[in-house]
Amino acid sequence: NNLLALHTLKNQFRGQVKLIYIDPPYNTGNDSFGYNDHFNHSTWLTFMKNRLEIARQLLSDDGFIFISCDDNEQAYLKILCDEIFQSDNFISQIIVQSNKRGQTYQEIAKTHEYLLVYAKSELSEIKELEKTNGFSIADDKGGYELRELRNRNPKFGRFNRPNLFYPIYVDPTKTDKNGLFPVSLEKSSAYNVRVLPLNSAGEESCWRWGKDKVRANSGENIETCDVVAKMKTTSEFGIYEKYRKVTYKAKSIWLESEVISEQGTMELRQLGLSDEFNFPKPSYLIEKILQIGSNEDSIILDFCAGSGTTAQAVLELNQQDTGKRNFILVEQLDYVEKVTVERARKALEKDNDFIYCELMKYNEAFMERIQAAKNSKELLKIWREMAEGSFLNWYVNPEVPEEAIKDFEAIGDLEKQKHLLAELLDKNQLYVNLSEIDDAMFKVSKEDKVLNGKFYGGEL
Repeated sequence: NNLLALHTLKNQFRGQVKLIYIDPPYNTGNDSFGYNDHFNHSTWLTFMKNRLEIARQLLSDDGFIFISCDDNEQAYLKILCDEIFQSDNFISQIIVQSNKRGQTYQEIAKTHEYLLVYAKSELSEIKELEKTNGFSIADDKGGYELRELRNRNPKFGRFNRPNLFYPIYVDPTKTDKNGLFPVSLEKSSAYNVRVLPLNSAGEESCWRWGKDKVRANSGENIETCDVVAKMKTTSEFGIYEKYRKVTYKAKSIWLESEVISEQGTMELRQLGLSDEFNFPKPSYLIEKILQIGSNEDSIILDFCAGSGTTAQAVLELNQQDTGKRNFILVEQLDYVEKVTVERARKALEKDNDFIYCELMKYNEAFMERIQAAKNSKELLKIWREMAEGSFLNWYVNPEVPEEAIKDFEAIGDLEKQKHLLAELLDKNQLYVNLSEIDDAMFKVSKEDKVLNGKFYGGEL
């Protein structure tokens, strides 16, 4: 149960998680979230509120949370997150193209979902993405693209930025291999074409750079200078910056084909895993989130782990940038063993050795035996062993009187008998607590004690 897991994790990881990504149930009526129809939104919001409040405590001061959702709960979730994370920490509501054709059975074929993005505080800073296709133009200093030097924001112009309104002069007789011309702030016989920051209607705007910056980045050697002119028409020049930055800001609409849900389904099939999982998120989507919201040594948490996309994305990104990100996944549904854990294992095996550990079972061991029992005789044996060596609920008589056995046998239905035995067990004692590691009744080996000491960060 992810609520119990979050309360447990906060003891060790409070304030240490750089990024949380979750893809919770969308409350569509067809997903894993069960609710009373009369309390549809309120039940779902209570479910989310309880978990998000703990999640915020886990985030580092410079951390982020990204939450996938759709139209069913987007508006309600936004208000809830404004309350928990504070509206000042709202970063963006990213639109993600999840279905190129759209849901054609609806009146308007919906093609998108959302990513709500919140920061923990003003210390959180979204990173820029790296260009993957390079630059199409280059000079002696390297690649670049041309960006108009005129400020295109209509809120700025000569009327309120007079220091950014001035002439730039072009020498129309010289050009480099890319068809660009040198510029200067001083008029001369060579630099004799005057260019002002005017918009397409001939109205006065302004430049983005002041004179000192233009002067430092212009001159005779246009191969290495970063302010140049280019012909816009046969009689008109435009002034441009050679923009060399190799990163760019993520946009609020993600349209890449790699983010559509179908890609996630294909990934599971390629890994040889079940294709019965409905619309798993593609690893590219999570990798993009990791790139803008985490560092190479961050802790990543996904407490609605689903098919395990987050694990695969973290591991693959680590291989790309030699990062050392760690992930924590929480999931409780039936597919966790055959899909979630298996997907993480396959991703780990590509380039890494790994240790796989499980919680030491106590009452959970009895639960599993109850579920596996083939007949009432097996269940009676388990019952007697439970009476001697398990944690029962406080209201349960630990003895097994003969008359109770007769009543138990009289039930007749094996599934009802299993349910009855399961109800006797204290569900808060399914696993051995760390605080009880030295209790002789649990028979924890010396090797396991050493492993736990290392895992929890110190000698026990």
